[in-house]
Amino acid sequence: MANLQVKNIPDTLHERLRSYARENRCSISAAVLAALERELAMWEWRGHMARRPESDLGVDAATLIAEERLSRDREIGSWYPDDHLPRGERPSRGMDGIDIG
Repeated sequence: MANLQVKNIPDTLHERLRSYARENRCSISAAVLAALERELAMWEWRGHMARRPESDLGVDAATLIAEERLSRDREIGSWYPDDHLPRGERPSRGMDGIDIG
């Protein structure tokens, strides 16, 4: 197994590492190894995602999300009969501000 020595660690970073290790009941070395592993895994994942071919949905994703939210908000709005809630509490707009009823 290889060794790695890191010099000139800023005091604030070292204290953060020490606090993290203490809170997670591990050594500073174990905390650094876990952080390196997470960072490298994210780097590899981003590289993998960047190599994937683009998908053509025929419409941009924001439009699909807005349509799905509108559909969901209309469904939720249909759960409340008009006479069930006082007028001021009847759902008339979804969370994204689109009229639902």
